Formats: sequence, C-alpha cells, structure tokens
Amino acid sequence: MPPLRIELATLRQIVIVTLTGDFVRPSCLELRDVIKPLIEEGFRCFVIEFDVSQLDEWGIGEFISTHTTVANLGGEIAIMCNRIFRDTILKARLLCSFDYFPTVEAAVEWLEENCTERKA
Repeated sequence: MPPLRIELATLRQIVIVTLTGDFVRPSCLELRDVIKPLIEEGFRCFVIEFDVSQLDEWGIGEFISTHTTVANLGGEIAIMCNRIFRDTILKARLLCSFDYFPTVEAAVEWLEENCTERKA
C-alpha cells in the first residue's frame, strides 16, 4: 500500500495540491491538516490533483468535507483526477458534483474566472 504523499505549490495565489498514493483512511485525513492552515492564511482557491492508487469511502468523505469547507468560505476547488478517482466518484454518483479539468493550466484559468475570494 503506497503511503499518501501530498505536494503543494502556488500559482498566481492559487494553491495546487497533488495527492499520490492511497487516499484511504487514515491517511486521507492528512488533506484536512494541509488545507486548514492554508484557509487560515486566507487562501480560498485550490486545484486538487488526484493521482491516487486507491480511494475508499473515507477518502471520498474527506474530500467532500474539504470541498464543503472551502465552498462555505466562498472558495472553489478545481479537480484533476486519474481513472481510479473518476471511476470511484462515478460509482458513488457524485461525478456531476465537482469541476474537473484536464490540466493545471485549465484549472487555474477557471479558478481565476470563478473563484469568489482570493488570498488577501
């Protein structure tokens, strides 16, 4: 089971979060630990790239919780995902609930047009 690895980058005040490895319990809870301080710093616009090898119901729940938190603060999340994430979300009938993009550049461009709040 590959451990979850989280990498962060910023591009024009948008945080790019890349997740690789297994996004399952308990490691999926690390997403909250990464996003929360960024929100406290004032970031509201995120690209989350799911390049995961495994995803379970806890991972889906943790992502939905993170998405809801960001949305409630006026922010947005754009998603780049691999087949594993997309197939799991499709099976859970949540595919239409999120915004997906083929590249980081496309996601950043969409966020620049649609994210209602920026880092101060």
